[in-house]
Amino acid sequence: TMTIGIDFKNKNIQIDGKDIKLQLWDTAGQERFKTISVSYFRRAHGIALLYDVSNTQSFEHVPSWLDSVAQNTLRKVPLILIGNKCDLALKVKVEEGKQMAQDNDVPFFLTSAKTGQGVEEAFTSLARMILKDQCQLDEEGNNPGNVNIDEGEQGKEKKKCC
Repeated sequence: TMTIGIDFKNKNIQIDGKDIKLQLWDTAGQERFKTISVSYFRRAHGIALLYDVSNTQSFEHVPSWLDSVAQNTLRKVPLILIGNKCDLALKVKVEEGKQMAQDNDVPFFLTSAKTGQGVEEAFTSLARMILKDQCQLDEEGNNPGNVNIDEGEQGKEKKKCC
C-alpha cells in the first residue's frame, strides 16, 4: 500500500540475545511530502533510504534525499540504502544501487517488502549500526537523548523509541 504523508510501525527484533524495539517511520518519499519528511530526520537514530528498483525516477531522487538527510540531521546518523521491490522487473540495475551506496559510504540492500526478501537483513544491519553509534555517543558523553538497550529487572522496559 502507498503511504500518504507519514506512517509508523513498531518492529521487535533480537540482536545478540537482546530484544530491541524499533519504531519505523515511513515518510513517503513523494516530493509533495518532502517538507514534512525532513522534520523527522532531526531526531532519527538511523535512516533507511528506499528507492523503487522498478522506477528509474525513484532512483534519480536518491541524491536529493541524501542531501536532505545531510542538511536536516544534527550529525551523521547511521544510514542504509535499500533498493526495494526486487520482486518486480528491474529498471534500475543492482550495480547502480551498489555504486550509489559506495559513493555515499553507506551499506546497500536489495529487498522486497512483498516477499520479505532481504528485509530482515537490512533492518538488523541498521539496528546494529544504531546500537554501535549510540554506544560511541555514550562513551563520548555526547548523547543527551540516551537510548537504553538493556533490559531492566523483571523485564521492565527502559528503552526509548529509536
